[in-house]
Amino acid sequence: MTDTAYVQAFDLMWELFDEPALLIDRDNTIVAANAVARRLGSREGEPWTGVSPAITGSEDWTNHVEHALTARTAVSEVILGRDGPVTAYWMPLPESIDLVVHFGIGIAAIMERHSTVIHAQARKIRHAL
Repeated sequence: MTDTAYVQAFDLMWELFDEPALLIDRDNTIVAANAVARRLGSREGEPWTGVSPAITGSEDWTNHVEHALTARTAVSEVILGRDGPVTAYWMPLPESIDLVVHFGIGIAAIMERHSTVIHAQARKIRHAL
């Protein structure tokens, strides 16, 4: 399977997933991003930093990409951020030695809470004016 075919398959399977999902290359370049990940700022062709904007104060997880590719098995980690837990996954793809699907369950809920707080603060400011 070519990288182009993997990108097409990724788009078909992950575009409407309600959590951010990325297709990441061994060198930590974002190859593809679903709609939620793009809304949160992930862009194809940019480096994946290994840090989620939803989990502040967290460690760098880029080593999980290499671990998943080397071990040829999915890697997962429960991350207890200050805003709530996220279960993150890095899954190597069959027949690809360089691509990993990465997603985290719980990020959308954290970002929704942040959005609600920001909107509430903006309403207070508007009412104060």
